[in-house]
Amino acid sequence: MHKNIIYPFAEWFLYYENVDVNNEMIVSHLKNLEYNDTGHSASSNEMNILNDYLKLKFISIIEEGITQFGYTNKVDIETSWATL
Repeated sequence: MHKNIIYPFAEWFLYYENVDVNNEMIVSHLKNLEYNDTGHSASSNEMNILNDYLKLKFISIIEEGITQFGYTNKVDIETSWATL
């Protein structure tokens, strides 16, 4: 995975990384969701759109980042949605 530094923050760096996932599968899934139009944007009616594989992938990345700050906290993703 390639990490791209966004902004140095004190002695830490904030970054994003390209996650090794099947983007075509994700886009196809997002296109098939039902959305609620609010007038300014549209949010998915479903509030748990991550499948188990993606949820575990993101949790792993988040926990790795927390470890880099010297902590060992476990996290969970309670909700996930899409916005158009």
